[in-house]
Amino acid sequence: MTESNRLLKSSSWVLVVSWLNRAMGLVSVFILARLLSPEAFGAFAVLTITVQIADVLTNFGVEQYYIQKKDATLNELNSCWSFNLLIKLLVSVLLFIASPLIAEAFDKKNLTLAFQAISLLPALNAFNNGYIFHLKRTLAFQKFVTFSAAGQLIGSVCSVAIAFIYETYWALIIGLGVNTGIQVLLSYIILSYRTKFTTSQLLISFAFGKWMILKNIVGHARAKFDVWYAASTFSLHSIGGYNTMKDIAMLPARELIGPVFQVLYSYMSQEKASKERIYVTCLMMLLIAIPSAVGLYLLADDLTPLLLGDEWTEYGPVLANLAVLTLSFTAGNVISDAIISRGKVKHVFVYDLSTLLISVAALAFFHQFISSPTSLSAFRASIGIFMLFSGLFWLSYCLELTFSRLLRALTGSSIAAAIMGGCIAFSLTLPIPFYLSLMLSVSLGIGVYFAALFLVVKTVIFSQEDRHTLTAMMRMISARFF
Repeated sequence: MTESNRLLKSSSWVLVVSWLNRAMGLVSVFILARLLSPEAFGAFAVLTITVQIADVLTNFGVEQYYIQKKDATLNELNSCWSFNLLIKLLVSVLLFIASPLIAEAFDKKNLTLAFQAISLLPALNAFNNGYIFHLKRTLAFQKFVTFSAAGQLIGSVCSVAIAFIYETYWALIIGLGVNTGIQVLLSYIILSYRTKFTTSQLLISFAFGKWMILKNIVGHARAKFDVWYAASTFSLHSIGGYNTMKDIAMLPARELIGPVFQVLYSYMSQEKASKERIYVTCLMMLLIAIPSAVGLYLLADDLTPLLLGDEWTEYGPVLANLAVLTLSFTAGNVISDAIISRGKVKHVFVYDLSTLLISVAALAFFHQFISSPTSLSAFRASIGIFMLFSGLFWLSYCLELTFSRLLRALTGSSIAAAIMGGCIAFSLTLPIPFYLSLMLSVSLGIGVYFAALFLVVKTVIFSQEDRHTLTAMMRMISARFF
């Protein structure tokens, strides 16, 4: 099998299972939004802050280290997995002990038991069969992606059942725990090879990971500073509204676009001399993320009550503002992975730290104007746009790429998406029933975008190399599906 066919096959498996996984997750979230109040989602948002920080503090990048390391062995895989397990066990124990203090710090002592329960998740997740790292390295994604689908399905059923009976945020916690537990269990049942615990070469990935963990801490703070601000300023109702809208805005980036770039990280890492792979990955990212952000922005006010219920209608403008995160979050992940794939973790840390300081300084300067979830979302959107352009510039600087080529790809994709957006905006004004209008907008938007992209490719907006790549992609897709 050729490299391009193997990449396409891996991408197809990841996409199909991830979309199925996300479809189940979306259905459960939309049902839960009607069973639980925004306050319950606000409480869960506060609780997950602890888990997210724990995950950041224990992520030494062992998976990325193993994937990008040339001639990595299975013994090194065992060492990486063992180191990751020990670190996450330690942090989970410390978080469990500190849960009463954490609850008091958030002024929510009634959540102490919930903090203790959710603090166990990092350790549980670390028990996943580490052989998954090797499968990712070899682009054999089809052998394990079904784990997440099974975990999502069973976890979602548990969450909905508990929410229906008890109407409590515990439904979200238990569902998350069941999801993780099922994935861990299946990783040992289905995969024949099992990583083994070892104390040999435990610190083999530490030189790579010391910058990785600093990068993760700063990167997480940069991604979550707005949620922390909301948690310290707004009511639980507003926290739940803002955080839920942000999660929905980032769903395309995490669950639709993100799985593709799991494959592409391995693709970028395998041949360190090829810059063209970075360009191709960035081009694919822009082609998918930009129309996703435009479509979500235009449909946000209609989608919010449709998906979540009338109780969430007031947060429609928040979702519209945060739609740009679909693009900026995806771009940030791709840029970070591209630089890391060349072993330059320090460069990612420097960029993340610089943009975090700028973001926090901007928040301190404008905080008197940020008094509601809507104003906070507008501020966060502006920061997202800044991070997009600065990230592309930093990528070109670190990897000696041509910045103008990246800007031309951004411009060409944006023109096609703008034409699509105009057609969607027009379709929303037609005097037809709501559901028919929504279906027409989505289907028309997709068709117009690809038609506009086909025309833009014929111009000089895209670079000659990107025009060649897009033409080859169109031919490959046409041959495969038609």
